[in-house]
Amino acid sequence: MNNSSDNTSEITDSVINFILNTNFKDIPKEAIGSANRSLVNIMGCMIGGSTHPVLKNIQDSLAEFSGLPNSTVAGFNPKTDPLNSTLLNTIACSAYAFDDTHSEAIVHPSGPVASSLFSLTEQKIFTGEEFLTAFTVGVEVICRISLAISVHPAEGSLSWMQSSVVGGIGSAAACSKLLGLNFKQTKSAIALASSQASGFRSMFGTMSIPLLPAHAAQTGIKAAILAKNGLDCSNVCLESTHGFLDVFSTKVNLTSLIGGLGENFEINKNTFKPYPCGIVIHPIIDAFLNIKKHPNFSLEKISSIKIYSNTSAFKLAANRAKDKFQARTSIYYWSAIALTQDSLGINSLDDKFFKDINLIGLQDKIIVIPTDDIKPDAARVEIFLNNGSTINSEILHCIGSHSHPMNNNEIGEKFLNLSSPILGVDISKRILDHCWNIQNLSDVSKIIKLSGGTAS
Repeated sequence: MNNSSDNTSEITDSVINFILNTNFKDIPKEAIGSANRSLVNIMGCMIGGSTHPVLKNIQDSLAEFSGLPNSTVAGFNPKTDPLNSTLLNTIACSAYAFDDTHSEAIVHPSGPVASSLFSLTEQKIFTGEEFLTAFTVGVEVICRISLAISVHPAEGSLSWMQSSVVGGIGSAAACSKLLGLNFKQTKSAIALASSQASGFRSMFGTMSIPLLPAHAAQTGIKAAILAKNGLDCSNVCLESTHGFLDVFSTKVNLTSLIGGLGENFEINKNTFKPYPCGIVIHPIIDAFLNIKKHPNFSLEKISSIKIYSNTSAFKLAANRAKDKFQARTSIYYWSAIALTQDSLGINSLDDKFFKDINLIGLQDKIIVIPTDDIKPDAARVEIFLNNGSTINSEILHCIGSHSHPMNNNEIGEKFLNLSSPILGVDISKRILDHCWNIQNLSDVSKIIKLSGGTAS
């Protein structure tokens, strides 16, 4: 049982006060920069994922049940209603597992928040400062709640998918902020969203996995709209007995949730991926890319491969992949891709690679060894050659980690690589410029409209 009570809402109230009292001018410059980077990255993921087959499947399935088509879906997709555009854009954000990751909570906060906020911007005009403030608030709520329920000294179950469990609360927080909800309304929105939290890691490797954070985003925007119009809910949604914290953690770390809230911003620990797969695989990929540079390296001479990974990487990603959905979390697949392909991006998930007998044979040579002494952003790889020699590579901090972050130019290049094949270079550069300078926009809907190819 957590330190919970049915008679006090001190924890919930602290979160609500943070949402209500945070203004653009109060957010430190470093956090604004982190929010800009997060927005650029997630917009690239949203546009790049807009042609993913799972999005079309869900879009087609829901078409006849949709409302008025007044909300943009990124890419050249038909418009739909705000609730379904929130769902579909969040699916696109996570379809290729290319979205941002908080370095400690291993949660992907930006997709649910950005998608739900953009749906609101086409219903009423909001400035860039208003949007960026709400975005920062929503991401902060997601990261802090995830830390509080899942990261040591907190104790939670690995079975819960963090992005879908806390994503709805962050979406509700952000939408409540943008819509100008009062204290009571915001508390109801957070309670409504938290009561719908769900998402199991057993769904990994299936078509449904990007639907989970998307469902969370949709519950968040819906919760804010319902609360704005008078739907009431629990006053003690987070800390009550059988409330959110009690359900999702056996030991809550409240310091992570409310300690320094509004002063220290977790968005500064947001990281961005150079490769479209689970972040726990990235140090392994970096190690193989280093090995390929060795003068004695030869694919034909490999007899066996040993990968020493962080234990959590083994638990989350030590599976063999038969398709692009399973590949999101497959050390074996990405190891083979890293050794054989010159570039690693969305194209690395082409169906042909899953039928390539050479890639399959290479994966058969891999042994993954979980090691507690190796940090989550580190890995060690040994390749044994037929002549008895070995090639080793050790990565202490992978590219894209908090200790080895992608810079603004690299994030911008990633955006253009994802967006340009779909929208073209000119429109993509305009969106990129708007994202970097969003605080200067008088109407932030320009961004989402351009991403759908509908803005002039």
